Amino acid sequence: MTTDHYDPHGQALLDYFNGDTSATILIHEGGKQKEVPLSLFFRGWDEFPSLERKAIEMCRGRVLDIGAGTGCHSLVLQERGLFVYAIDFLADCVEIMKRRGVKEAHCGNIHTFDAEPFDTLLCLMNGIAVVENLDGLEPFLSSIRRLIKPDGQFLIDSTDRRPQGQDGEISGSGDRYSGAAHLQLEYKNKKGRPFTQLYVDQETLAKHASKAGYRCEVIEEGDNRRYLARLILR
Repeated sequence: MTTDHYDPHGQALLDYFNGDTSATILIHEGGKQKEVPLSLFFRGWDEFPSLERKAIEMCRGRVLDIGAGTGCHSLVLQERGLFVYAIDFLADCVEIMKRRGVKEAHCGNIHTFDAEPFDTLLCLMNGIAVVENLDGLEPFLSSIRRLIKPDGQFLIDSTDRRPQGQDGEISGSGDRYSGAAHLQLEYKNKKGRPFTQLYVDQETLAKHASKAGYRCEVIEEGDNRRYLARLILR
C-alpha cells in the first residue's frame, strides 16, 4: 500500500509533536487551499465535539481504532479502562502514538488487517476516507465484517457534502459522487500525490450498509452537516 499521498500529513504531525508549533498542513481542493491547524489532531476529551464524545461513550469491550492518527481517541479509551488496538497506515502516526502512550499502536492496512473480532470498531474524523470513492464503500463494509463480533458495532462519522437542498447520490457513483473530494496535501512546499477521499451522506451510507448486511442508525448530527452513525450486523 502506497502512502505518498498522505506523507506530508505524517511528517507535519511528527514535526509538530517534536515541538515545531509553527508546522501547518495545506489542503488543496478544486483550485482552493485551506490551512489546517495541527493542534486539531492532538486534542483531549475537553476539546472533542459532542459527536466524538458520544462515540467514545458508546465504545464497549475490545475496540479497534481505525485510522487512529495521533491516538487522541485511543488514549481517552485507554484511560477509561478499555482495551484499544490502534491502527494507522502512516508510520509517523504510529511513532507518535507509541510516544504518547498508546499501548497497542500498529502500522497496517485495514483492508488486509486480520485479527480476532472486536466488540467495537471506531472510525472517527472521517475515517471512511480509507475508501477512496463510492464504488469502494460496499466492498469495504462487506470485507470489514470479519472484524466485528456478531453482537458488535461499527461507529463511524462522516459529512454530507452534497449540494444543499439536494438528495440522493448526486452525479452518480465512483469519484463522480459529490462526496468524493479530490485533494492534495502540502507541507513545507512539498506536495503529496493527488488522491480522492470519500465523504458520504447519511442516506447513501445507510443504503450501501444495508446491501453489505448492516442496520444503520444515525446517532447524532453535528456542525457543518457532520454526523455519527452506528452500523450493526443483521
